[in-house]
Amino acid sequence: MKKSLQKRLSFSCIFIGLITPAAFAEDGAVPKSLIGLWAHSEADCRLKTSGALDNSDKGNWQKSEYEFVGICRNGIDLLYQPIFCAADKVQASGVDYDYSGRCRVKDYPPSATKFKINHSASGISFNEKEFENSDFALSGEYVRCTTTYKCEGDLGDK
Repeated sequence: MKKSLQKRLSFSCIFIGLITPAAFAEDGAVPKSLIGLWAHSEADCRLKTSGALDNSDKGNWQKSEYEFVGICRNGIDLLYQPIFCAADKVQASGVDYDYSGRCRVKDYPPSATKFKINHSASGISFNEKEFENSDFALSGEYVRCTTTYKCEGDLGDK
């Protein structure tokens, strides 16, 4: 009787451990609510997701009139610009997310960067003045094109 009760308690503890909030924690530093491909307008989203921009602008980031931000679970890619930011910590603060990490801008070594992402019902926005210790800045409002994105960039730490 005692062994049977111990087995049941052990099984219950394992089962309860599986359904605790830790099991539902997000994998990566970036909250799922920010993950995806973002553009300045829905028209730009349609052009990108249809593939219309893939051939004409590929590798031509300096001349592109479009600004896309790809946010994955571990960082941010600035498409059409040679910038990738690895996320160390993204913390909610009201409607803002405080983003801290390291960014690589082409031809520069990675450096620590902090900035805010404002998240509202209409999308996300960046204020250029909130970028600290950075060789780049984003500004303006973005709408979500997709709810998934896999970062292509890296910090080149090899």
